[in-house]
Parts: sequence; C-alpha cells; structure tokens
Amino acid sequence: MSTALGKPVSASGGAPPARRFRGKNKGKRWTRDKDTELAVIRLPLDVHDPDTRHRTEDLFSAMWSIKRALQRDARDAVDAYWAGDVRREVGASP
Repeated sequence: MSTALGKPVSASGGAPPARRFRGKNKGKRWTRDKDTELAVIRLPLDVHDPDTRHRTEDLFSAMWSIKRALQRDARDAVDAYWAGDVRREVGASP
C-alpha cells in the first residue's frame, strides 16, 4: 500500500496530465468604447529642494536610458533576424 519515494502519483488516477498550451485568441480585441470617459489627473512635482531635484533627474535619466536600451536591443534582434535570412540565402562563408 505504501508508495516509494520519488515516484510521482497523479491525482487523476495514473493518467498523465493533458498538455496545456495557449492557442490563437479567438475573441475580439479589447477597445475602449467611444462614449467611455477617461480621467487624467496631473499632479505637481515639487523639486525645489536641490537634493530632491537631483534625485528626480537621476531617476528620469535612468528610466530613459533603460527605455532606449530596450529599444536598441529589440532593433538589433530584428536586424539580426533579417540579416540571418539573407546570409542563409547567399551562403555562410564570407
């Protein structure tokens, strides 16, 4: 009656679990209705203190740098994909 350690026992009575994967989305893409209101709140940013101003500038600078790096990496990946296709057609040797 005891089960040896290391042997997995499924809850469904021994049958392996069904493979789960996501297929194509068959639903309509979500869009906001034209008559739906949108609220935007603009809050002031108090940066009169020099230390706060410097820290805020550093945070925005870092955020901008990360955004540009992600865009550059994505662009490089796309360029490498398309360049690889051309190289395979021409030949691998230079």
